[in-house]
Amino acid sequence: LTGHGENSDKKSNVHTVICDDVKVKSVVNSETQSKATIRHSQNKINELMAKLSSAHIQIDEYSRNRNNEISEAVKNSIEKIVHETQIQQQQLFNHTQKQSAEIENGYTEKLVL
Repeated sequence: LTGHGENSDKKSNVHTVICDDVKVKSVVNSETQSKATIRHSQNKINELMAKLSSAHIQIDEYSRNRNNEISEAVKNSIEKIVHETQIQQQQLFNHTQKQSAEIENGYTEKLVL
């Protein structure tokens, strides 16, 4: 990427002095020129693109690792909830069987009497 800029400026200053019957006129002309050239070498652009690419790679890697950490934490939480639910279901089933057996034994005792 190359940019060029040129600026040219011409100025004239006129001075007149009159003293008695003598008149002096002086003219000063000046011209200034300025040139500006801006160059970004291909190497600099390539260096910046490499840094940008490196930043993207780091962000992608961080995002992937963080996503895996979150997924693992969610998976562990779900497994814990499922396990606790299974334990509670088994306890409820055992309690129900015990009550059912007690009720059945109660009916059996009443029938025997």
